[in-house]
Amino acid sequence: MANVTVLTYGPGGYDTSKPNNNVVDSAIVTLDPAGITLDSLQNKAQAALTNNIAALALPTPSFPLSNAAQQALVNQVTALTRQMDAIIRLLLNVLDSTDGT
Repeated sequence: MANVTVLTYGPGGYDTSKPNNNVVDSAIVTLDPAGITLDSLQNKAQAALTNNIAALALPTPSFPLSNAAQQALVNQVTALTRQMDAIIRLLLNVLDSTDGT
């Protein structure tokens, strides 16, 4: 973990002509591995797009489904559930792990 200082600038942003470069607030933030989790979720999202495009390109199966088609369907539903978990984590900014993704 590392500490960083986060600066908030006033209107106009960083400005060397203003006192303290226009900084109006600062806070020390402790960074944890969440950044690594964000990268991991973004990488999984890119792979998910590729996989979903491929799944959508498959022909519609005929019924009754073969065992292979049933397994493919189960695999796709599982993948979509994991993808939704990742989206929910990103939306809620719950980046403490990638569980369920």
